[in-house]
Amino acid sequence: MRKITELSYRGRINRVTAHIEAHLAEPLTGDSLAELAALSRFHFHRMFCAMLGETPAQYVQRRRLHRAVDRLRGSQASVTAIALECGFDSAHALGKALRRSTGMSATALRLAAREGAAHPFRVFRPQPARKDRHMLQPQFKDFPSRTILVATEFGIFDNDAGAAARRAIQRLEQFVDAHPVWRDHMRGCLAYSSRPPEGPNDPDFPFNAAFIMDAPPLLPDGSDLRLETLPGTRCAVFRHIGPYRTLWQTWQAIYRDWLPSADVKLRHQQPWEEYMNSPHDVPPAELVTEICVPVEGPQIQS
Repeated sequence: MRKITELSYRGRINRVTAHIEAHLAEPLTGDSLAELAALSRFHFHRMFCAMLGETPAQYVQRRRLHRAVDRLRGSQASVTAIALECGFDSAHALGKALRRSTGMSATALRLAAREGAAHPFRVFRPQPARKDRHMLQPQFKDFPSRTILVATEFGIFDNDAGAAARRAIQRLEQFVDAHPVWRDHMRGCLAYSSRPPEGPNDPDFPFNAAFIMDAPPLLPDGSDLRLETLPGTRCAVFRHIGPYRTLWQTWQAIYRDWLPSADVKLRHQQPWEEYMNSPHDVPPAELVTEICVPVEGPQIQS
Protein backbone atom coordinates (compact mmCIF):
# COMPACT_ATOMS: atom_id res chain seq x y z
CA MET A 1 0.00 0.00 0.00
CA ARG A 2 2.79 2.43 0.87
CA LYS A 3 4.48 1.86 -2.49
CA ILE A 4 1.18 2.56 -4.24
CA THR A 5 0.75 5.75 -2.20
CA GLU A 6 4.28 6.90 -3.02
CA LEU A 7 3.74 6.31 -6.73
CA SER A 8 0.43 8.17 -6.49
CA TYR A 9 1.94 11.34 -5.01
CA ARG A 10 4.99 11.29 -7.27
CA GLY A 11 2.69 10.56 -10.19
CA ARG A 12 0.69 13.70 -9.39
CA ILE A 13 3.81 15.85 -9.53
CA ASN A 14 4.93 14.13 -12.75
CA ARG A 15 1.50 14.84 -14.24
CA VAL A 16 1.89 18.51 -13.36
CA THR A 17 5.39 18.83 -14.84
CA ALA A 18 4.25 17.12 -18.05
CA HIS A 19 1.33 19.55 -18.25
CA ILE A 20 3.66 22.50 -17.72
CA GLU A 21 5.97 21.28 -20.48
CA ALA A 22 3.06 20.95 -22.92
CA HIS A 23 1.49 24.33 -22.07
CA LEU A 24 4.37 26.75 -21.49
CA ALA A 25 2.77 29.35 -23.76
CA GLU A 26 -0.40 29.41 -21.65
CA PRO A 27 -1.15 30.90 -18.22
CA LEU A 28 -0.06 28.47 -15.50
CA THR A 29 -1.34 29.49 -12.07
CA GLY A 30 -0.68 27.86 -8.73
CA ASP A 31 -4.39 27.16 -8.30
CA SER A 32 -4.73 25.44 -11.68
CA LEU A 33 -1.64 23.29 -11.12
CA ALA A 34 -2.81 22.31 -7.63
CA GLU A 35 -6.18 21.32 -9.06
CA LEU A 36 -4.43 19.16 -11.65
CA ALA A 37 -2.54 17.43 -8.82
CA ALA A 38 -5.80 16.99 -6.84
CA LEU A 39 -4.23 18.72 -3.83
CA SER A 40 -4.96 21.91 -1.94
CA ARG A 41 -2.73 24.73 -3.12
CA PHE A 42 -0.79 24.79 0.14
CA HIS A 43 -0.08 21.04 0.21
CA PHE A 44 0.73 21.07 -3.51
CA HIS A 45 3.22 23.92 -3.11
CA ARG A 46 5.07 22.21 -0.26
CA MET A 47 5.12 18.82 -1.99
CA PHE A 48 6.31 20.30 -5.28
CA CYS A 49 9.11 22.21 -3.52
CA ALA A 50 10.14 19.17 -1.50
CA MET A 51 10.28 16.83 -4.50
CA LEU A 52 11.77 19.18 -7.10
CA GLY A 53 13.71 21.67 -5.00
CA GLU A 54 11.97 24.80 -6.32
CA THR A 55 8.54 26.40 -6.23
CA PRO A 56 6.01 25.80 -9.02
CA ALA A 57 6.48 29.41 -10.17
CA GLN A 58 10.27 29.01 -10.27
CA TYR A 59 9.94 25.73 -12.18
CA VAL A 60 7.62 27.28 -14.78
CA GLN A 61 9.91 30.29 -15.22
CA ARG A 62 13.00 28.09 -15.57
CA ARG A 63 11.36 25.85 -18.17
CA ARG A 64 10.15 28.87 -20.14
CA LEU A 65 13.62 30.39 -20.10
CA HIS A 66 15.22 27.08 -21.07
CA ARG A 67 12.89 26.69 -24.04
CA ALA A 68 13.39 30.31 -25.08
CA VAL A 69 17.17 29.88 -25.04
CA ASP A 70 16.86 26.68 -27.10
CA ARG A 71 14.74 28.54 -29.65
CA LEU A 72 17.08 31.55 -29.74
CA ARG A 73 20.07 29.28 -30.31
CA GLY A 74 18.40 26.99 -32.85
CA SER A 75 16.04 29.13 -34.94
CA GLN A 76 15.81 32.43 -36.76
CA ALA A 77 12.38 33.31 -35.35
CA SER A 78 12.00 36.82 -34.00
CA VAL A 79 12.55 37.46 -30.30
CA THR A 80 8.92 38.56 -29.99
CA ALA A 81 7.64 35.33 -31.56
CA ILE A 82 9.85 33.23 -29.30
CA ALA A 83 8.77 35.20 -26.23
CA LEU A 84 5.08 34.61 -26.91
CA GLU A 85 5.69 30.97 -27.81
CA CYS A 86 7.39 30.42 -24.45
CA GLY A 87 4.82 32.16 -22.26
CA PHE A 88 6.30 35.65 -21.92
CA ASP A 89 4.10 38.70 -22.48
CA SER A 90 6.58 40.45 -24.75
CA ALA A 91 10.13 40.51 -26.07
CA HIS A 92 10.91 43.02 -23.33
CA ALA A 93 9.70 40.61 -20.62
CA LEU A 94 11.81 37.80 -22.08
CA GLY A 95 14.86 40.04 -22.37
CA LYS A 96 14.51 41.17 -18.76
CA ALA A 97 14.23 37.57 -17.55
CA LEU A 98 17.24 36.51 -19.63
CA ARG A 99 19.43 39.32 -18.32
CA ARG A 100 18.43 38.51 -14.75
CA SER A 101 19.18 34.78 -15.09
CA THR A 102 22.11 34.72 -17.54
CA GLY A 103 23.42 38.29 -17.66
CA MET A 104 22.94 38.30 -21.44
CA SER A 105 20.44 39.76 -23.87
CA ALA A 106 18.60 37.67 -26.47
CA THR A 107 20.88 39.01 -29.20
CA ALA A 108 24.01 38.22 -27.18
CA LEU A 109 22.80 34.67 -26.57
CA ARG A 110 22.31 34.13 -30.29
CA LEU A 111 25.76 35.48 -31.10
CA ALA A 112 27.33 33.34 -28.37
CA ALA A 113 25.64 30.22 -29.77
CA ARG A 114 27.06 30.93 -33.24
CA GLU A 115 30.51 31.17 -31.70
CA GLY A 116 30.08 27.77 -30.05
CA ALA A 117 29.35 28.87 -26.48
CA ALA A 118 27.79 26.29 -24.17
CA HIS A 119 24.13 26.41 -23.18
CA PRO A 120 23.85 28.88 -20.26
CA PHE A 121 21.56 26.65 -18.14
CA ARG A 122 22.87 23.63 -16.30
CA VAL A 123 20.89 20.41 -16.23
CA PHE A 124 18.45 20.45 -13.30
CA ARG A 125 17.95 17.32 -11.23
CA PRO A 126 15.16 16.82 -8.68
CA GLN A 127 16.04 16.54 -5.02
CA PRO A 128 16.85 12.90 -4.13
CA ALA A 129 14.77 11.18 -1.46
CA ARG A 130 16.49 10.96 1.90
CA LYS A 131 17.59 7.55 3.06
CA ASP A 132 16.66 8.31 6.68
CA ARG A 133 12.95 8.70 6.00
CA HIS A 134 12.23 6.20 8.81
CA MET A 135 13.35 8.90 11.26
CA LEU A 136 10.09 10.79 10.61
CA GLN A 137 7.56 9.14 12.89
CA PRO A 138 4.61 11.42 13.61
CA GLN A 139 1.97 11.07 16.26
CA PHE A 140 -1.64 11.22 15.11
CA LYS A 141 -3.76 13.61 17.15
CA ASP A 142 -7.35 14.81 17.03
CA PHE A 143 -7.62 18.56 17.59
CA PRO A 144 -10.91 20.21 18.60
CA SER A 145 -12.01 23.50 17.08
CA ARG A 146 -10.14 26.31 18.80
CA THR A 147 -10.45 30.07 18.97
CA ILE A 148 -7.29 31.96 18.03
CA LEU A 149 -6.27 35.61 18.34
CA VAL A 150 -4.50 36.45 15.08
CA ALA A 151 -2.00 39.08 13.93
CA THR A 152 -0.91 39.14 10.28
CA GLU A 153 2.31 40.56 8.89
CA PHE A 154 3.65 40.33 5.36
CA GLY A 155 6.83 39.44 3.52
CA ILE A 156 9.22 36.59 2.84
CA PHE A 157 12.74 37.32 1.60
CA ASP A 158 15.38 34.75 0.68
CA ASN A 159 12.91 32.07 1.81
CA ASP A 160 12.84 33.60 5.30
CA ALA A 161 9.65 34.97 6.87
CA GLY A 162 11.39 35.58 10.20
CA ALA A 163 10.97 39.36 10.14
CA ALA A 164 7.21 39.08 9.52
CA ALA A 165 6.95 36.43 12.25
CA ARG A 166 8.70 38.64 14.80
CA ARG A 167 6.48 41.61 13.98
CA ALA A 168 3.30 39.52 14.27
CA ILE A 169 4.33 37.96 17.60
CA GLN A 170 5.34 41.38 18.92
CA ARG A 171 1.88 42.78 18.13
CA LEU A 172 0.22 39.90 19.98
CA GLU A 173 2.47 40.32 23.01
CA GLN A 174 1.90 44.08 23.08
CA PHE A 175 -1.86 43.48 23.00
CA VAL A 176 -1.92 41.08 25.95
CA ASP A 177 0.48 43.33 27.88
CA ALA A 178 -1.98 46.21 27.38
CA HIS A 179 -4.98 43.97 28.21
CA PRO A 180 -3.78 41.63 31.01
CA VAL A 181 -7.14 39.84 31.31
CA TRP A 182 -6.48 38.24 27.92
CA ARG A 183 -3.34 36.53 29.21
CA ASP A 184 -5.50 34.45 31.56
CA HIS A 185 -7.25 32.98 28.50
CA MET A 186 -4.08 32.05 26.56
CA ARG A 187 -3.44 28.35 25.95
CA GLY A 188 -0.58 28.37 23.44
CA CYS A 189 0.93 29.92 20.32
CA LEU A 190 0.82 28.84 16.68
CA ALA A 191 1.42 30.16 13.17
CA TYR A 192 0.08 29.45 9.69
CA SER A 193 -0.27 31.04 6.28
CA SER A 194 -3.39 31.35 4.16
CA ARG A 195 -1.38 30.77 0.98
CA PRO A 196 2.08 29.59 -0.07
CA PRO A 197 4.72 32.13 -1.13
CA GLU A 198 5.02 32.94 -4.83
CA GLY A 199 8.78 32.50 -4.64
CA PRO A 200 11.78 33.08 -2.37
CA ASN A 201 10.96 36.81 -2.33
CA ASP A 202 7.28 37.60 -1.89
CA PRO A 203 6.55 40.91 -0.12
CA ASP A 204 2.82 40.11 0.01
CA PHE A 205 3.22 36.69 1.64
CA PRO A 206 0.90 36.65 4.72
CA PHE A 207 2.34 35.26 7.95
CA ASN A 208 -0.31 34.69 10.62
CA ALA A 209 0.80 34.37 14.24
CA ALA A 210 -1.87 33.43 16.77
CA PHE A 211 -2.44 32.87 20.46
CA ILE A 212 -4.77 29.95 21.23
CA MET A 213 -7.56 31.30 23.44
CA ASP A 214 -10.04 29.72 25.84
CA ALA A 215 -13.34 31.67 25.97
CA PRO A 216 -11.72 35.04 25.25
CA PRO A 217 -13.40 38.39 25.98
CA LEU A 218 -14.67 40.63 23.19
CA LEU A 219 -11.98 42.45 21.24
CA PRO A 220 -11.76 46.17 22.02
CA ASP A 221 -13.13 48.49 19.35
CA GLY A 222 -10.50 49.51 16.83
CA SER A 223 -8.18 46.56 17.49
CA ASP A 224 -5.99 45.58 14.54
CA LEU A 225 -6.11 41.92 15.67
CA ARG A 226 -8.91 39.46 14.94
CA LEU A 227 -10.49 36.35 16.42
CA GLU A 228 -10.80 33.29 14.19
CA THR A 229 -11.80 29.66 14.58
CA LEU A 230 -9.22 27.02 13.73
CA PRO A 231 -11.37 24.06 12.61
CA GLY A 232 -11.03 20.79 14.45
CA THR A 233 -9.18 18.10 12.53
CA ARG A 234 -6.99 15.03 12.75
CA CYS A 235 -3.30 15.74 12.19
CA ALA A 236 -0.02 13.98 11.71
CA VAL A 237 2.16 15.84 14.23
CA PHE A 238 5.93 16.06 13.75
CA ARG A 239 8.18 17.35 16.52
CA HIS A 240 11.05 19.63 15.51
CA ILE A 241 13.72 20.41 18.10
CA GLY A 242 16.06 23.25 17.27
CA PRO A 243 16.11 26.83 15.99
CA TYR A 244 13.24 28.16 13.94
CA ARG A 245 15.58 28.83 11.01
CA THR A 246 15.94 25.06 10.47
CA LEU A 247 12.20 24.33 10.46
CA TRP A 248 12.19 24.25 6.66
CA GLN A 249 14.29 21.07 6.77
CA THR A 250 11.60 19.19 8.69
CA TRP A 251 8.84 20.61 6.47
CA GLN A 252 10.76 19.44 3.41
CA ALA A 253 11.32 15.97 4.83
CA ILE A 254 7.61 15.61 5.63
CA TYR A 255 6.49 16.30 2.08
CA ARG A 256 9.45 14.75 0.25
CA ASP A 257 10.10 11.62 2.31
CA TRP A 258 7.32 10.80 4.76
CA LEU A 259 4.10 11.70 2.96
CA PRO A 260 4.71 9.88 -0.35
CA SER A 261 5.33 6.62 1.52
CA ALA A 262 2.66 7.08 4.22
CA ASP A 263 -0.77 5.48 4.00
CA VAL A 264 -2.66 8.72 4.63
CA LYS A 265 -4.71 11.21 2.66
CA LEU A 266 -4.26 14.95 3.13
CA ARG A 267 -7.20 17.09 4.18
CA HIS A 268 -7.88 20.31 2.28
CA GLN A 269 -6.82 22.45 5.23
CA GLN A 270 -3.63 24.40 5.72
CA PRO A 271 -1.06 22.93 8.13
CA TRP A 272 0.33 24.96 11.00
CA GLU A 273 3.13 25.14 13.55
CA GLU A 274 2.60 25.13 17.32
CA TYR A 275 5.36 26.52 19.51
CA MET A 276 5.73 24.44 22.67
CA ASN A 277 8.20 26.75 24.42
CA SER A 278 9.58 30.25 23.95
CA PRO A 279 12.91 31.71 22.79
CA HIS A 280 12.57 33.97 25.85
CA ASP A 281 12.98 30.90 28.08
CA VAL A 282 15.29 28.45 26.28
CA PRO A 283 18.25 28.65 23.86
CA PRO A 284 17.56 28.08 20.14
CA ALA A 285 18.82 24.48 20.23
CA GLU A 286 16.11 23.59 22.77
CA LEU A 287 13.13 25.17 21.00
CA VAL A 288 10.33 22.66 20.39
CA THR A 289 7.92 23.14 17.49
CA GLU A 290 5.13 20.77 16.51
CA ILE A 291 4.27 20.76 12.80
CA CYS A 292 0.62 19.76 12.37
CA VAL A 293 -0.43 18.40 8.97
CA PRO A 294 -4.21 17.75 8.63
CA VAL A 295 -4.88 14.23 7.34
CA GLU A 296 -7.70 11.74 6.94
CA GLY A 297 -6.83 8.46 8.69
CA PRO A 298 -5.41 6.17 9.78
CA GLN A 299 -7.81 5.56 12.63
CA ILE A 300 -6.43 6.50 16.03
CA GLN A 301 -6.53 3.59 18.44
CA SER A 302 -8.20 4.51 21.73
